Amino acid sequence: TDNNAVIEGDYVKVTSNDQLTSGIYLIVYEDGSLAFDGGLETLDAVGNSIEVEIDDNVILATDDVDAAAFTYDAVTGTLKSASGYYIGITSDANGLSASSTTAYTNTLSINEAGNADIVSSGGAYLRYNSASNQTRFRYYKSSSYTGQKAIQLYKKGGEIVPTLDAPVIEGETPFEGSTTVTITAEEGAAIYYTINGDTPSSESTHYEAPFQLTESATVKAIAIKGDIVSSVASKSFEKMQEISSATAFYSYEGTSEFAFTGELVAIAQTGKYLYAQDDAKGVLIYGEIDQTYDMGDKIPAGFHAKKGAYAGAPQMTNPTGMESATEQAAIQPVELTIAQASQANQEHLYRYAIIKEAKYEDGNLVVDNNSLFVYADRFETNITPVEGKTYNVTGIVGWHNDAQFMPLEYELVQVPVVLEGVAFTAERKWATWCGDENLALPENVTAYVVTGINTAGTAVEVEAVNYIPANVGVLLYSETAAESVSAMPAEAGESVTSLLQGGPATISDAYVLYDNQFILAQDGTTVGAHRCYLPMTSETQGAPRLLIGDPGTVTGIEDLRYDSNGKPVGYYDLTGRYVGTSLNGKRGIFITSDGKKVVR
Repeated sequence: TDNNAVIEGDYVKVTSNDQLTSGIYLIVYEDGSLAFDGGLETLDAVGNSIEVEIDDNVILATDDVDAAAFTYDAVTGTLKSASGYYIGITSDANGLSASSTTAYTNTLSINEAGNADIVSSGGAYLRYNSASNQTRFRYYKSSSYTGQKAIQLYKKGGEIVPTLDAPVIEGETPFEGSTTVTITAEEGAAIYYTINGDTPSSESTHYEAPFQLTESATVKAIAIKGDIVSSVASKSFEKMQEISSATAFYSYEGTSEFAFTGELVAIAQTGKYLYAQDDAKGVLIYGEIDQTYDMGDKIPAGFHAKKGAYAGAPQMTNPTGMESATEQAAIQPVELTIAQASQANQEHLYRYAIIKEAKYEDGNLVVDNNSLFVYADRFETNITPVEGKTYNVTGIVGWHNDAQFMPLEYELVQVPVVLEGVAFTAERKWATWCGDENLALPENVTAYVVTGINTAGTAVEVEAVNYIPANVGVLLYSETAAESVSAMPAEAGESVTSLLQGGPATISDAYVLYDNQFILAQDGTTVGAHRCYLPMTSETQGAPRLLIGDPGTVTGIEDLRYDSNGKPVGYYDLTGRYVGTSLNGKRGIFITSDGKKVVR
């Protein structure tokens, strides 16, 4: 076909505003080869389109195609469907109004990209909605919605205007430092461009060779060949932000890719998680990382990433260009308190840290009633912590909507155990103990287990042991007065057993230690935690008291009675028999539990 020839009856793409004269038009979505079906009785409907075949900016006329056309009146600005309805919308809103009587008006133009802008009197744009459940031609209040696509106009019997493809602009974006921009066009065409976003013309810079950009810019270009001017090509180039430290990363408010130019040292890596730090702060690099780093590896500068966040914590995401480490640096954990690691401002986020002398309790590290949740699933540690034990814990400070700690290593701390209730005086040299861990002997203290009852049934037999065994009742002896006694944890020694049983317990038919001997306790007596009692056996023959070790010659009151605290109670006659807690109605000489004589 000769240039500028009229194709009778067929539809030709409109490429300039001077072609927008009154006539018959197809409203087309080229990328989908679809035309707005103007033959419908209900125009605002899902699927309000027909398929068309586009060949070199021409759509051949058929009965079906003609039945889908719209008539445009350039004087009144109306668009009327083949089915007899004016289309438009009088408000800046999503929708489409159609009326056989109300002549809705529109403004038609061709933009620099070669697409048609059909704007209603209310300011809404006619677009094609490509959403899978809303495919339709309709007016939308914004021309920038990503789901609503640009449209084109094809005029029946239109003039084929020679066209020239828009130039192709190439170059890396985002770029680090600088990027080279190359612009190409059809052979024989001259290229003119701008880098400030202005629309280019023949008065703009003439492109002769690739050029450098060192700052962010929008490059626009046209091609001119003879009298033919192409549509405008446009490409935005963004200079990548350079971030030189972890502190600068946390201050960065952009969402674009950046180049990290600082020095980071690896702490630990597992799966998609790489934790690293510089001299001031730590960072998490998250994503597909094609390098493996060990603790202390220097991560080469120059990799690219974006700033993201998860569960309230910033992180570097989508890392690219990470190279293998060639240098190492010494890395030591910073000592933090639980309060410091838990700061809401995340001052120490992702730092390699150590928390000292923390007790492991119910999945938390506890120091002085301050606790920090342990996230134990990130790394495999050297040992599994034991409930109630105290550790120096090295790891990484984390955050998941709240502070947490990701341990790398536990070091057991030997903390003295206070033997609660154990004390010695000049008069009271014996005490009992039963605890849940093995302990070394405290200074000036000897430990014994009770191995039996002597044949006379008057004393317990004991055997010295060289440590305080866990969960075994022992007797402790010291001639050095002490208000409190502590012992260090120890390894288990030779296995031993003892007749002494540990509390807490409510006892009957049993003895408790009182004033350096065992006395028969009243039934129902309560023995506290870590205290011990001696169950009655056939060997004791119900003796009211048992000495510790060799009894020698024993004399005194028989059937001595005690209250729940192990203190003797009641009155006794001169034969040593118990007569009760009251002397009402009784006469004679009696002895009280505290050694006084009472005469009545």
